[in-house]
Amino acid sequence: PICYSFCTLLDMGCTCNKETKSEPAKKDGKPAQKEPRGAKKGKNGGKTPQSKPPVLGSPKAPPAASEGKDSVDMNISKGVYQVQLVGDACLYTSGEKSLTNLLQDKQILMTASSSQHSLLVDSNNVVYALGTDTHGQLGCGGDSHQVPVPIPFFESNKCTPRYIGCGEQHSIVVCSDAVYSFGRGYDGQLGNGFTDDVMLPTKVPFFELPSEIQSVSCGTHHVLVVYGGKLYGFGWNSCGQLMLGDTNNRHTPTKIPFFEERQVIGAACGAQHSVVLCKDAAYVGGSNRNGQLGIGREVQTVAVPLELRFFNSKTVLSASAWYHTVICCSDGVYSFGEGKHGVLGHSDTDDVFEPKMITDFQDKKPLQVSVCYSHTALLCDDGLYIWGASNTEPPSPSPPPLQCKVPLSGQARLIGLSFYTSLVALK
Repeated sequence: PICYSFCTLLDMGCTCNKETKSEPAKKDGKPAQKEPRGAKKGKNGGKTPQSKPPVLGSPKAPPAASEGKDSVDMNISKGVYQVQLVGDACLYTSGEKSLTNLLQDKQILMTASSSQHSLLVDSNNVVYALGTDTHGQLGCGGDSHQVPVPIPFFESNKCTPRYIGCGEQHSIVVCSDAVYSFGRGYDGQLGNGFTDDVMLPTKVPFFELPSEIQSVSCGTHHVLVVYGGKLYGFGWNSCGQLMLGDTNNRHTPTKIPFFEERQVIGAACGAQHSVVLCKDAAYVGGSNRNGQLGIGREVQTVAVPLELRFFNSKTVLSASAWYHTVICCSDGVYSFGEGKHGVLGHSDTDDVFEPKMITDFQDKKPLQVSVCYSHTALLCDDGLYIWGASNTEPPSPSPPPLQCKVPLSGQARLIGLSFYTSLVALK
C-alpha cells in the first residue's frame, strides 16, 4: 500500500468580534489553542488541557520531497490517501513509513472534513470516522482514531447515507431513513432543540422526509440545509451567518424567508459566514471582517442575504468557505477574504475584499474546491492543486498554486480538507 501526506493544518484564527465566545485569542500573531466550552476543571481551577489532534496517518518527521521531478512511477490502488505540503514542494515520496493507504481498495463516494475530524462513505454504504472525538463528533462514544473506523451505529442499523457534513466539533449524516447529528451542541448546531453534546448519532426530529434534502453544509458551529427546495439554518449566529435578520442562535432548523421564492442550488458555510448559490445569483451573509463576503471593506457584518452581484453574469459551479471564500465558475476560479498563509492563491498573504480571479486556472476546468483555515485545494480536470501553509515551524506560505503531480494527478476524485489533515480519494 502507498500513502500520501497532503497538508498538515494549523489552529483556527480570527473571527467576527474578538469578544465572541468562539474566538480563539491570539498571542504573538498565532491563534491560541481554543478551550472547548464545558471542559472539566482541574484541581487548581484551570481547565483540563486538551490534547492536540493528531496529524492522522502522517510520519513523525516528513521525509525530503523529491526534487526536480514532475512525476514518480508508483503502483497505486483506489482508497483514501493523505498528502502534505512540505516547504515548497508537494510530498510524494515512497518511504515505507511515510505513505499509507488509509482505506485499502475502498471506493470512496463521499468525504467531509473539519478542524479535528473527518467522515467518509464507501460504495458499501459504510460510514467511517477518524480524528479526535472530544465532543462525540466521531459518533464512536468518545474514542479518537488515527485511521478510519466504521461508525458502529450506522453499521448495525444498516443505514444508507446520502449526505455527510463536518463542523468544527459536530457531524451531520443524512440517511435514507433519517437525519442524524452528533458531537458538540453548545450553539444548537445539532438541530435537536438542545445544547448538550451528543456522543452517538441521534435523529434530528425536524427532518421527517430525509429524501427531500438536497444538500448539507456545516460551518464551525452552524449548518445550512436545502430541504424540500427551501433553505434552513441552525446553530451559531453571532454575525448573522444564518441570514435570518438577527444574531440569535437557532437550536432547531429554521426556514430562511429570503429564499422562499428562490431556487437554491447549494450552500457553503464558512467559520462565521455563509454563501448561498441560487439558479440566478449568489448571496452572502455573516462576517465580512476580512473580506470573506466579497462586498468591499465598508460593511463588517450582514444579517440578511446580500446579492454578490459580481457573479450575476457568470455560471457559478461550486463554492467553499472558511475565513476566505473560493467560488468556481465556468470562466475561472475566484477567491476573496483572509489571505493569511497564502490561502487565496494570489502569491501574497493580503486580505482581498472583492472577488479576484486566480490567474493560474483561467484555462482549466475546476471540478471540486475545498478550503480550510490555512490552505486550499482545487481538483481540476488535469489534476490536484493545493496552496497555503506548509507544516514548517513557523508556518510559511507555499508558492501558490502548487500542483500535485503523479501519482495523484488525473486519479483524484474527491478531496476533503481539515485543520490537521487532508484526504484524497482515488479512483
